[in-house]
Amino acid sequence: MDAEADIMEARFDRDRNPRYDSEANQYEDELDRMFKKIKAEQDAEDLMDEDYQEHKWITANEDMDYKDEYKSELDDEETKQMMLDELAAELVELGKPDEEEVLFESDDDTQEDVEVESEEEDGVARAGVRFADTDDDESNTEGIVRSYSDDSVEVGAKRVLRPRHNRSYFSQGAKMRPTERYRREKSRFRQAYLQKWNPPVPNVLRNRHAMRRKARMKRLRVSLYQAIKKRVITRGNGAQLQGNLKHERSIRERVHNLAFQQVGNTNKGEYDADEALVVARVIQQIREGVNGGINGQDGVSFIQQYYLNKGLKIFKERGKDAAMKELDQLIKRSCWTLISIEKLKPTERKKAVDAMMLLAEKNDGVTIKGRCVFKGNETRDWLSREDTASPTASHEAIICTGVIDAHEGRNVMSMDIPNAFIQTLMPEQDEGEDRVIMKITGLLVDYMIDLDPTYRDFVVIDNGRRVIYVVILRAIYGMLQASLLWYRNLRTSLEEYGFVFNVYDPCIANMMVNKKQLTIRCHVDDVLASHMEQRVLEDFFTWINERYGGLKEVTCTRGRVHTYLGMTLDYSKKGKLKIRMDDYVQRMLDEFSVKFKVDDKQETPAGNNLLEVGKGKLLDKDQQTEFHRFVAKHLFLTKRARLDMHPTVAILASRVQNPNQSDWHKLVRLMRYMHSTKKWHLTLSADNLRVMKWYVDASFAVHPDFKSHTGGVMTMGGGAMQAMSKKQKLNSRSSTHAELIGVDDAITQVLWTCMFMEEQGYPIEKNILYQDNMSSILLEKNGRSSAGKRSRALNIRYFFVSDQVEKGNLTTEHMPTDDMWGDYMTKPLQGEKFRKFRELIQGDKED
Repeated sequence: MDAEADIMEARFDRDRNPRYDSEANQYEDELDRMFKKIKAEQDAEDLMDEDYQEHKWITANEDMDYKDEYKSELDDEETKQMMLDELAAELVELGKPDEEEVLFESDDDTQEDVEVESEEEDGVARAGVRFADTDDDESNTEGIVRSYSDDSVEVGAKRVLRPRHNRSYFSQGAKMRPTERYRREKSRFRQAYLQKWNPPVPNVLRNRHAMRRKARMKRLRVSLYQAIKKRVITRGNGAQLQGNLKHERSIRERVHNLAFQQVGNTNKGEYDADEALVVARVIQQIREGVNGGINGQDGVSFIQQYYLNKGLKIFKERGKDAAMKELDQLIKRSCWTLISIEKLKPTERKKAVDAMMLLAEKNDGVTIKGRCVFKGNETRDWLSREDTASPTASHEAIICTGVIDAHEGRNVMSMDIPNAFIQTLMPEQDEGEDRVIMKITGLLVDYMIDLDPTYRDFVVIDNGRRVIYVVILRAIYGMLQASLLWYRNLRTSLEEYGFVFNVYDPCIANMMVNKKQLTIRCHVDDVLASHMEQRVLEDFFTWINERYGGLKEVTCTRGRVHTYLGMTLDYSKKGKLKIRMDDYVQRMLDEFSVKFKVDDKQETPAGNNLLEVGKGKLLDKDQQTEFHRFVAKHLFLTKRARLDMHPTVAILASRVQNPNQSDWHKLVRLMRYMHSTKKWHLTLSADNLRVMKWYVDASFAVHPDFKSHTGGVMTMGGGAMQAMSKKQKLNSRSSTHAELIGVDDAITQVLWTCMFMEEQGYPIEKNILYQDNMSSILLEKNGRSSAGKRSRALNIRYFFVSDQVEKGNLTTEHMPTDDMWGDYMTKPLQGEKFRKFRELIQGDKED
């Protein structure tokens, strides 16, 4: 490869010319790094060094957006000619090699001519290999460069081939061998070049190599793109996937119809097949949007986990004991059965997935927890999303039911079901269907034999490592379908107990006990229950402990303060629910690279320049990672307990791809504000459970691309139960248009909340939508009858709200801007106005 040859050249140059030592070392290191990156791409070797082949390859991929730029770089004949002239001038100045030196030989070791016909393509000589006869006239050749091309330079009568690794040069001619002899002769050529001429590494060679490396990397990226594209189209059931893509428009129409169906007393809990799939998809999207973490991770993990080998180095014997305890538990619960390799079908053996052991230290700083997991990411190719997507309780549903608990003064109990997944049996396999096979390898084999010596008889050597094959009988952590299997198990048990699930959130269930409602919320294995009578909760706990606490008792928390999904829910004050995340806030401040003093104060989370894109330098890689990480942490926090920082975080979240110094200063200001207001909590209360108030506003053309910003807040009395702050996707021509787009952004959540509360048994008598723009209110109330010439072109979907007003499902009312809660979410407010709305949204003053 060129990189390998250039490294050799740099080394020779360094050895013969000590004054170039520093430069050669630097160049050698750079080329060595390039060589290591490229070495793995052996499939691209035949194309790697031919510019004309690169040009042809790019031309064949007409859909690449950078084709024109790339083509112009390769086809710039003026640049090529300049490079060749520069190289020829250097060769003339340096002299020529000794004509007695034989650079290449034929197999019979004679000095006969070896002629390979040159190919002419686009006017440039290709693959020309020519050796001069020893009887050539030397008088006309000394010190003269007779011709040159991309591939060779003819000095005197001798045409010297530039070292290339492309074997097509030797596909014809006098028995030239393209393998070890070629590499040996190439090395001799390099050495002769340096010994006879003794030059430094010419800059033109460096420039040429840099150009080729850049082109090569582009080509490899395109190859990767094509491979990924092919994989996506052919993954799983390709025909079904393409069919889904083909009918994407009809799916959007079904989503629209389902979301905007009439709100009434009719209990529409059943859907046809197509609607059911769409509902499942919408629920999953809502779950990901509300509860999803960053980069595909659900929720937030506060514990550092380690793979087994690294964990053993850190925790030593404690780590081994934790791993042994976890394996012993899985064996006792009959999570798998042993199977000999002879009884496996070829497809089962091919699909077998490795087991992994993860170790983590719990918050007490003493206990080490081991978790044996199934490497489920390897099963994505044959498992569809419908087989793996499991619902969890949405944050909006948890808040609504929490406010109901506080308003009615219910008793609350939180429970944690231990080892939930492995209490779920795998579904029975259809005839001929492959079983789920797991491979236990490495140190885990030794641990398994120590726990049960009978495992020794099932140890086999597979690819040089010891392996035990097992058939999975229960859902193990890491399996993509484990969460869904557990949900089905828990739901079936609860329905047998008498619960009825809310059709608008499949993880909220209710039943009447002693004429009072018993409500539960399920988030995987975390359950939160509430009822007016404590005895009812104790009876429910006894049942669930008998059902799922066979080997380890279900943990239970009673009283007025509960920790649930990273939040502290405090019901101590009558009629109020206080949500705190003090530990989470303090942990963020401790981990942030900028430290604040006790007396550091910041009155507001953002300045007036929040929406501007700064012109500072881009952050380095480490700072970018920290910026992204802490914005993600703020997203989790502001969705739950600190809604006062919501508009600032919404803007910073749009900058995580290429943050600059200005964005970093905005994050530091936000962190300083959080440091100043650590004691602020979200306090919620309801004046009337049958009245909902929505404050929706929009700031017109405030973004650099002149798009507007939507802000919305929902309350039932004190504090904001829901909030939104988002950039509008459409450009608007007026503030009225921006207000209508803002209502359209919020209307789905407005109707969903109304339907959810009604399904919970609390019919909404007033669902009020407040706005500060009278023109938009008239359009929403009267529809097209109030539309002037400028607004007739507005999409009819923005008048959907007028239909809801006519049906009595929604009421639009005017609210002065000074009292508009939604205004807080549209822009960075300052001064007294900021403090007023912050107090309203957070529900209380600082503790």
